[in-house]
Amino acid sequence: MEAGALVATRVMGTEVEDEDEDPFCEFWRGEDARLQGELCQVLEEAGIAVRTLQLNDVLSMMGIPARQAAFRVGVRFSMFERAEKAVAEAFGEVSDEQTFGKFLTAGEAE
Repeated sequence: MEAGALVATRVMGTEVEDEDEDPFCEFWRGEDARLQGELCQVLEEAGIAVRTLQLNDVLSMMGIPARQAAFRVGVRFSMFERAEKAVAEAFGEVSDEQTFGKFLTAGEAE
C-alpha cells in the first residue's frame, strides 16, 4: 500500500470488486477529529462506504505546523453526490471552511 492512501473501509455495503471501476475519492479534509467522526457517522447511516486517513505528523508534534490536513474522508466516486446530499441534510450549509474544513464537490478538481 502506498503512503497517504485512504484506508480502513468503515461500511461494508454493496462493494464493487474492482477498485478501478469505482475508486474512493477524497470527500472532506480538515483538522477536527470530532467533525471527521460525525461525518463518518452521517455517511455510514446513509449506507455510504467510507475510508478515512489520519496523518500523524511528527513535525507538528514538535511545534512545526503541518502542511497537510490531519484528517481526510473518502467515498466511492459513484456515491459522491449521495454523500453531498446526506451531509447537507445533516449539517445544512457547510460552505464555512474555517468551521467545517474543506469539502470537495462533484466534478471539482484540486
